[in-house]
Amino acid sequence: MVLAVSGGSDSVAMLWLFRYLWKGNVVVAHLEHGIRGESSVSDASFVEDLCKKWEVPFIGGKVSVPDMKRKGESIEQAARRLRYDFLNKAIKSCSGSFVALAHTADDVVETVLYNLARGTGPYGLVGIPDCRDIYVRPVIGFYREELRDILRGERQAWRDDETNDDIAITRNRIRHELIPWMEEHLNSRSREHIVSTADNMWFARENEELVGDSLLNCSIRYLPYGIVTLDMRYLRKLGENALRIVLRRLGHRAGLGVLSYKRLNNLSDLIYSSGRFRFQWERDIEIVAGQGNLSLMHRKDILSKPFDSFTLEVSKRGIERSFACWSVRISPEDSYKGRERSGYLQTFRYFDPEDSLHILALSENNYPKAKVFLEIIPWWLHTVWPMIEYKDGTIWVPVPDCNSDFTSNFRKCDHTESPVLYRLSLENKMTEGLSYE
Repeated sequence: MVLAVSGGSDSVAMLWLFRYLWKGNVVVAHLEHGIRGESSVSDASFVEDLCKKWEVPFIGGKVSVPDMKRKGESIEQAARRLRYDFLNKAIKSCSGSFVALAHTADDVVETVLYNLARGTGPYGLVGIPDCRDIYVRPVIGFYREELRDILRGERQAWRDDETNDDIAITRNRIRHELIPWMEEHLNSRSREHIVSTADNMWFARENEELVGDSLLNCSIRYLPYGIVTLDMRYLRKLGENALRIVLRRLGHRAGLGVLSYKRLNNLSDLIYSSGRFRFQWERDIEIVAGQGNLSLMHRKDILSKPFDSFTLEVSKRGIERSFACWSVRISPEDSYKGRERSGYLQTFRYFDPEDSLHILALSENNYPKAKVFLEIIPWWLHTVWPMIEYKDGTIWVPVPDCNSDFTSNFRKCDHTESPVLYRLSLENKMTEGLSYE
């Protein structure tokens, strides 16, 4: 078990409990954030000395959060990201099974009140889970003062983070002002009741996850470049509450931060009322919508640079060419003499062996016949979506959910000059293995 020990009373008490009650191996991990100067360095020394005294293996790390903060991140967000990166490396380095975090019942209360103030649903009202993936919170059933009573009884010191007293920080204001006021003026057992409410909300959260997963899986479509793409027409048929559940589940499964209630409503309003829009979720992650599709994407992949057009000779049967996120291949179908037909990612057509194919990005053309495709293919994919121009001037564009309306783009050939039925196939290399869970 890897214990994340900061030196504060909660984590020191957790280490004390593990030392006496845990029969397995224990390793302590401590990251010095480089935020609080000498005080932060002293915390690291305190934890390392305590580990030597108690004969517990110690893994230390040091970073400068201000220097490694990403654009748009707060110091707290950057510190959290770097701390989890460090803990993930620590558990691998010692072949650990779980990482124990020292969140307490007080942290649950503060988190619920913080989320409630900014707008939340069942996800925020459950507070902090006692277990998530490799992370466990073994002292979450204790209140902070209970853990400090243990340490006082053992005459064991701990370190106090002076920034925890800064009421300019919202969470500290909740801890030092709001909760004491509630206990004095509303109910002396306010904290206990909030923890109980958080426990009761787990059923609602689990039910929401089941509903959200079911609706989300029904709406998924497969398009390149997106982390995940949803059918916006399907989403519009959902009620407001159901749509918000789907969007919350989308963010959770994609590993994104939780949208505030106001921003979640803004996004759902856009889905209902706008055919085309862009919405920033966080950092470089955006939602783009258009042509009935809604994609969660990295900003760098929106309107990517067009690929260079090229020509394929039909006579070079079996040739394969890769471009953008696609691979094109042409091969004869000598064993089958049937009609010309098309579908998504492949088309069958009679060619003269001397014919050639011109492959260019959909956005590069000025053909009147391509206008209908520009209205169907999502606008952010025009620069990387292939259009196949045949020697006789007709075209073919692979269309998701293709139907017979688009077979009109084929000219009925005169099969008098040794025609051969060829299969033109496209493979999309980015609709599998997406980073979506």
